[in-house]
Amino acid sequence: MAITTPSEIIAVKSPSYATDPRLADLIDLAKFYVVESVFGDAYNLALALFVCHGLALEAMGGGSSTQSGSGASGGGSKVKEGQVEKTF
Repeated sequence: MAITTPSEIIAVKSPSYATDPRLADLIDLAKFYVVESVFGDAYNLALALFVCHGLALEAMGGGSSTQSGSGASGGGSKVKEGQVEKTF
């Protein structure tokens, strides 16, 4: 069996992402960022990896309504001067 579609590639590479109910929409959105003429035969792989990357970043940053995420480790500072507060 040939693994050729972005969904199939994601199912093999990151099975936990393959069950995300937004997967088809995320793949469609990725098409605006991943240029087929640049990737040629690797276009579907590039789409799949782009979507996996986005989902991984989302999980690191606190997740979404469908994934809890672990939160980013380390870093994070807060500065407060009077009533003005900045977090970075």
